[in-house]
Amino acid sequence: MRVAVIGAGAAGLATARVLRDAGHQPHIFEQGVRLGGIWAYEPRVEDDLLGLNPKKPVYSSIYDNLRTNLPSDLMAYPDYPFDERGGGQSDWPRYPHHSHVLTYLENFARDFNLESLVSFAARVTSVVPNDGGWQLEVDRQGAVEVYDFDAVAVCNGHFSRPRVPEIPGADQYSGMQLHSHNYRRPEIFAGKRVAVLGTGASGADIVQELKPHVTSLLWCGFSEANAPRGRLRQLPLPNELTATGLSFGSDSIAADVILYCTGYLYDFPFLDAALVDVQDNHVAPLYRDILPPDWPTLGLIGLPFLVVPFPLYEMQAKWFVATLSGRLRLPPPATMRAEIEVETNALLRDGVAPRHLHRLGARQDDYYNRLARECGEPDLIPEFGELARAAQASRQRNPAGFRDERLAITLPRRG
Repeated sequence: MRVAVIGAGAAGLATARVLRDAGHQPHIFEQGVRLGGIWAYEPRVEDDLLGLNPKKPVYSSIYDNLRTNLPSDLMAYPDYPFDERGGGQSDWPRYPHHSHVLTYLENFARDFNLESLVSFAARVTSVVPNDGGWQLEVDRQGAVEVYDFDAVAVCNGHFSRPRVPEIPGADQYSGMQLHSHNYRRPEIFAGKRVAVLGTGASGADIVQELKPHVTSLLWCGFSEANAPRGRLRQLPLPNELTATGLSFGSDSIAADVILYCTGYLYDFPFLDAALVDVQDNHVAPLYRDILPPDWPTLGLIGLPFLVVPFPLYEMQAKWFVATLSGRLRLPPPATMRAEIEVETNALLRDGVAPRHLHRLGARQDDYYNRLARECGEPDLIPEFGELARAAQASRQRNPAGFRDERLAITLPRRG
């Protein structure tokens, strides 16, 4: 089958390799000028610092000092290590810098002869069903090209369109507002009073970066206000913004900068809502979080978050390619829709918010193993989950220095 792969990041490269190994003909469309996806660091920021309506969008959201929050032996593709036997070096830190991850992905593309499959500066603008297959329109620097494919793998990532919550008074605030998508270095905030909104991974990292540089630091998103710790004070999210800062009911706090570390939105501007729809950041309907029941040759690879990404992307790709190759027979569409409804309702009853339905966290091992068994691949090795849990415990115990702690668990050498 001729298969279009949208995106040349970690998910797209893994998918292209799996497709080609199974005898298919992948073609990767990458809107940027180099491969790597989010790991292709861009020092430039957007003219709209909130990232809502930039004139010249930036697609990478990583900052200058970023290192992974996962150990490299956990993060690597299963048969391609982060050392000399794969795409890296043994002297890299176990939590590698983003430049190391990009080098790893570039070496992966080189070693598996994927570079020739990529069209760069090729932005997919339309994907529509066409006579049993798919027709793609691609913008090549203003010129529109049309392609026909038998299947499509959407691997465009979900860390480029910022999610900015609506807070009353935000339009009256006179200081700087930006999303972490446009954060690059802490030094530009030296001597300023900064409020960071959001307690996820990016918020936790950026707070640690800012602490030595800023005059005062609020970290907002906690259920209760905590006593100040040095320059850092933890608070709930503000009720509203004022001209000079944040209001917490009876208490107002001045701030020069409000930095939103509030996550990202799934964005598929090239897909009609009749194929997949996004409501409250939930992409539906998707069977196994991968394909719409009525369109089984359309696969979305890489939607789950709070996961170990690279191995999961590869397993999703293997599952999808097994359906294309006929090794895995899908249930009838009605059966898939019914199963999606049952699983979604179970999560909602457990209190999972719709925008968190793709968040796997502790469920990722079971999800991975389910896909593996259905497409004839081996389960995760036990050490994988053990290392993931040890890394998480280290991160929670020592948010400022976990990357330099020694983890006793290592994965058996593979590859």
